[in-house]
Amino acid sequence: MFELARKGDFLDNWSPLSIYKKFDDIFKYNSNIYFSEDEYYSIVECDLPGIDKEHIKVTLDEERGHVVVEADNKSEYNKRKYRYTFSINPEDIDMTTDPYLSLDKGVLTIKFKKSEYTKTRNKKEKILRVE
Repeated sequence: MFELARKGDFLDNWSPLSIYKKFDDIFKYNSNIYFSEDEYYSIVECDLPGIDKEHIKVTLDEERGHVVVEADNKSEYNKRKYRYTFSINPEDIDMTTDPYLSLDKGVLTIKFKKSEYTKTRNKKEKILRVE
């Protein structure tokens, strides 16, 4: 019914922001978006479980590099909506080629072809090692 706190527990574990812990559980943010790259592509993966490809909309603002992924689950049991936003540097990708999009097992993969500028810049970068 009631939780009893031993003497000292309350003040030892209390902080002015502890009242917001309950809100963290309610408004927990989990992005489920992953970035990687290989020699030719900048790759973005977004988790979209239970979504059919017909219900996914990807918008690319070529001038600013803003990307918005929106998806609606049209299932009668789960009406969840997804929205991911991220930015890419327009100089880093080849804007003359449309990104490659694929959906496999609830993961949307977007591959942006790297520009020649990015490929040459990456060759000039020096990798530093931590010792």
